Amino acid sequence: MKELLDQIHEYGIPEEFTYSQVDDFKHLNQEKEEKNKSWGVKFLRFVIKQWRQKEATDNQNKKRKIYNYLVSES
Repeated sequence: MKELLDQIHEYGIPEEFTYSQVDDFKHLNQEKEEKNKSWGVKFLRFVIKQWRQKEATDNQNKKRKIYNYLVSES
């Protein structure tokens, strides 16, 4: 488990975010009824995907706030 957390950390993903994804990952795998031994690799990919989506959303929101600020100042 420590190796997996180290790998995730190498991507710059905070540990708190990683832990917040555990329930969603478990739920997703229960829906698929997969009992695969390579859950570590799947979890790594899942966390990376979720992190990238969060970053994209955060960036869009930041740009939107800047745009709204600039428009309101005009």
